[in-house]
Amino acid sequence: MGEDIPADVLALMDRDEKVSLYLKQKKYHPAINIESVAITNKRIIFRKPSALTLKKSYTDYSFADILNVTMDKGPLRSTLKLT
Repeated sequence: MGEDIPADVLALMDRDEKVSLYLKQKKYHPAINIESVAITNKRIIFRKPSALTLKKSYTDYSFADILNVTMDKGPLRSTLKLT
């Protein structure tokens, strides 16, 4: 599992933090900027590359800050919503 997780996401994590699940956005056409999410034992980290993957932005949420999680699953795409 560790080989799929980008090094820049691993660099954001604490020593005792472990990735439970890493998901990449699926595209049905060629794309360079693929968004992804890493779910660790402490938080959720959203990774959004831009400018041909030269720049990346990260948003992370501690589990203590999340009230509700909903997932809308459709035939071609799913949406994860955090409150």
